[in-house]
Amino acid sequence: MPTVKEVEFMPIWTQFQNVNYQNHFVVRSVYDMLSLSEEEQDAMIRAKDQVRLIEIHDETASFLLGEEVPIEEIQNIYTFPKPEIVEED
Repeated sequence: MPTVKEVEFMPIWTQFQNVNYQNHFVVRSVYDMLSLSEEEQDAMIRAKDQVRLIEIHDETASFLLGEEVPIEEIQNIYTFPKPEIVEED
């Protein structure tokens, strides 16, 4: 019988409009977008979406892991901690 050894998640963001407010539907990695330089972000992402990316990171990573994940420690993929197995007698 297969066993789950690890569960991972990747925070994502759906971009609906580009920096020129034109419809532009793309699913993007939060890590990839926040890893861009400020100039690259300004060229690709509206200012309000740059703020939203930081919120998404916090809402997703911190919430799912149950602990604060500072933006300085952002990762592309997070691994859920393994739960402790309690043996029943």
